[in-house]
Amino acid sequence: MGRIRKGREINSALCQKGFRRETDGDHLCYILTGSDIKTKISHGMMGRDIGSELLGLMARQLHLTKKKFWT
Repeated sequence: MGRIRKGREINSALCQKGFRRETDGDHLCYILTGSDIKTKISHGMMGRDIGSELLGLMARQLHLTKKKFWT
């Protein structure tokens, strides 16, 4: 689970789980439909590597384990 992921992979994983994507200035916000659970990443990270530590923080914000984040 300590793998580095691309921003595009995160986008795909979250959209498949029912998160909607909104633009907020320099960031992309992912909000779980019907709740206040959310996280965000910068536009510039879509094609870049995002490390395990940041992925863990994002998963925690979304009330998911890293494993659930990707399944």
